[in-house]
Amino acid sequence: MQNTTERDYDKEPIIIEDYNPLFAWLSFKYVVFPSLLILFVVLFFYFPENIVEFSKLFIILPIASWPAYRQYKDTKGERKIVLSNQKIIYKHNDYLLTEIFLDNSSSFYLSFQNYYHKSQNRLKVWHLAIIFLMGVLITQSFWLNLFIFLFAYLYAFLALQMVKFILYGKRYRFYHALLVMREEDLVAIPFLKKSDDVEVHRYFAQKGIDIASLPKFYKFIYGYENIEIKEVR
Repeated sequence: MQNTTERDYDKEPIIIEDYNPLFAWLSFKYVVFPSLLILFVVLFFYFPENIVEFSKLFIILPIASWPAYRQYKDTKGERKIVLSNQKIIYKHNDYLLTEIFLDNSSSFYLSFQNYYHKSQNRLKVWHLAIIFLMGVLITQSFWLNLFIFLFAYLYAFLALQMVKFILYGKRYRFYHALLVMREEDLVAIPFLKKSDDVEVHRYFAQKGIDIASLPKFYKFIYGYENIEIKEVR
């Protein structure tokens, strides 16, 4: 006999706000711009001969950060993850983005990054090579661009963690999301808020899944989403 104290998630689903677009924008706003400003000051005092070349990168920054801002602006307060008895839904307002039915073909991982939709392309080595060569053409300096490139690579790893720590303090966690995958679809369930953490752990515990013992998802460097809301029905 079913335990009558268990929650019926069809009648009372768990609804969680998606933080990923916010994290992407805050990573630029509060990490990249201040860090590059500090580097600019250092170069001004210690490497004045390179200040002109380095200043050219500030032209690229607004262009590079625009996708992150536009993504956050267009999704603010609209993205939700809904957990019901047999499926997990990722939606934008009333538009269904992803629907995953939980069965034996579903896979579960803990994640530390902003990977939450199948439209996000993973940067490959040749992508990084093109970006690096473009930087060399702009700055006219191989070593200066190498330094900036390595800094940007480390930023891609650390920026999200810094933003999470600033926003959530004592509730900070490195692996902040649970990835649910089925075939080519995926949904990322964030649980930075204490209430979300408790509810999500209880939800999966009822299905015999211990979140703390899940494997980690280590694939790295994913780009922005490419979701056309008007085409989703």
